[in-house]
Amino acid sequence: MNYAKAIEGLGLTHDQFVDLCILLGCDYCDTIRGIGPKTALKLVREHKCIERILENIDHKKYSVPDSYTPNEARESKRKKEKESKEEKNYNTDDEGKESDEGKESAAEPKDEDEEAGELVPVYVEARRLFNEHEVLTSEDLGGTLKWSPCKAEELTKFLVDEMGFSAERVTANIERLQKAHKAMSKPQARMDSFFKPKAAPNAAKLAAKRKAAKEAGTKAKKAKKGGGGFFGKKRR
Repeated sequence: MNYAKAIEGLGLTHDQFVDLCILLGCDYCDTIRGIGPKTALKLVREHKCIERILENIDHKKYSVPDSYTPNEARESKRKKEKESKEEKNYNTDDEGKESDEGKESAAEPKDEDEEAGELVPVYVEARRLFNEHEVLTSEDLGGTLKWSPCKAEELTKFLVDEMGFSAERVTANIERLQKAHKAMSKPQARMDSFFKPKAAPNAAKLAAKRKAAKEAGTKAKKAKKGGGGFFGKKRR
């Protein structure tokens, strides 16, 4: 498959194709619920990038994850918390208690997110991983590639701690990989072991039916040949 021809056929640039891949689903981030392959391609062709797609789609129709708009989600969370506190203070009958609560809330430490500053949308990081992925060349591998048992601890540390993948998913896939390697280590089975002929469940009935039909056909032919004249014989 030729990548350049493929994206040309889709009418997309490389960056637009990456955004399409993100919308369709990848290991790096969640998808926008309600946007399938056809809609994703249509939106990318129309709006060119995820940022503009988010600006133009109906957020009531399509469920956008908070990780796509982390700053807006954080602001919305703060607003709700503020409204909740104000409502709580408003419903407090004891003015002295209300004043004390105000002092306590003022003394509370700032939210970690607030200290973090501007948050990066998850799809931006996904783009980086698509475009700046680490690839080993044949020279890095020493010219040979051998499938040996995976180093589970090192692989988990890299994927979970460094790359941010789910620990549960990584563990499950490592177990599958180890199982596959163990299976491949066994001697290869003979080809004929994969193909075992099975008799049809009603083979005997079908054979009897075919035999009866054949006999009936033979009798009919004989009767037709012997027809005409008296006693089944032709007149001369």
